[in-house]
Amino acid sequence: ESERLVEEIKQLCESLPPITYKAHTRDPEAQPFFRAFLASETAQENFDFILGVERLPSASPETIRNQWMELFNRFIATDARQSVNISSSSRRLFSEAIESDNLVP
Repeated sequence: ESERLVEEIKQLCESLPPITYKAHTRDPEAQPFFRAFLASETAQENFDFILGVERLPSASPETIRNQWMELFNRFIATDARQSVNISSSSRRLFSEAIESDNLVP
């Protein structure tokens, strides 16, 4: 009996679509659960940063620049209140882009 149940569960799992990062960021119903999981892993700021980057408008370069500055100050600056887990070389590249005002293509 338990073997049959295990087999049914395996078949059910194989029939489900794969759970991906994009599924969690694009699905408003999945976001609260993913955010709760990340909070339990002390990684919620990484998700918030990625969502912020994905929400950058493609309209005005000035708007993009302002929002990048907000993201930088909140997540990347050395004194950021929600520092993301990135390498020091990546943090340096972001800092150089901010200093040279090279944020918008």
